[in-house]
Amino acid sequence: MLTEQNYTSLSYYSSISNSTTTYVKGYEVAGQSLLNSSVCISTKPTSGGVLRLYSPAGAKTNAVIQLSNYLGVTAVSGQEFVEYLAIYLPNGPNGTITDAPT
Repeated sequence: MLTEQNYTSLSYYSSISNSTTTYVKGYEVAGQSLLNSSVCISTKPTSGGVLRLYSPAGAKTNAVIQLSNYLGVTAVSGQEFVEYLAIYLPNGPNGTITDAPT
C-alpha cells in the first residue's frame, strides 16, 4: 500500500462525507504502475498504532496499516510514495479473508 509523500495538494487527500477525520489516499501498486483503485487511510492512529482503511465511499474495510510496517520510500512513474504493508484481517467464516486483492 502506498501513500503520497508530498501532501501539498488537496488531490492527495480523501474526502468522506459526514466525517471530520482527515484521510490520505492510498494506492495499490502492480509492478511500477498504480492500480486504478484507491482507499482512504485515516490519519488518526488507534492506541495500538494502527491506521484504518476505508473505501472511497467511507465503508470500513477489513484492512489496516500498522505504523511499524513502514517499508520506506519508493518511486512509481517518477512520483515518490511512502510504502507500508497493508494487513487484511479475517472477515469470513473459519477465519478466512474474503476481499484482499490478489
